Amino acid sequence: KAIAADVRQLNLNEEFNQPAHSYDLASLFEPEDNQAPEKPMMPTGPTNARIRETIVFKTNTTDLDNEPSAVYYQWDFGDTSEPFWTYNYHTYRGTISHQYKKPGNYQVRVKAKDIYGKESLWSDPLEIKISLIKNMIIPGKLLEDYL
Repeated sequence: KAIAADVRQLNLNEEFNQPAHSYDLASLFEPEDNQAPEKPMMPTGPTNARIRETIVFKTNTTDLDNEPSAVYYQWDFGDTSEPFWTYNYHTYRGTISHQYKKPGNYQVRVKAKDIYGKESLWSDPLEIKISLIKNMIIPGKLLEDYL
């Protein structure tokens, strides 16, 4: 009985000009001793904000096996948004902005991936409180005490 093979021809020049996460053959070229990037630092950013406010979060990591600029970051904002991979073009640094649509308490975390797809552990989470109105003062009380 003949077994059909899934055979595709790839133009390696075209393939290597694609973003790193697009490589079909990344594992073929992965060094045997390649390790995942280090667990990223806990994200930095505000710990209080209001809904629809643009918030900037930052992190960093290292990857001793690969080029410093070859690190992707996946952010989890703790809300209903889908985590996705980003590439920042900066040596080991990840920066992203986000807006929350609902008030509440959230945890922001991030992980890193190298060009071969090796993923780090998730970072420790940053706690953030999202309010309808940020720190509006009522005589003797903060409005956020009521939100």
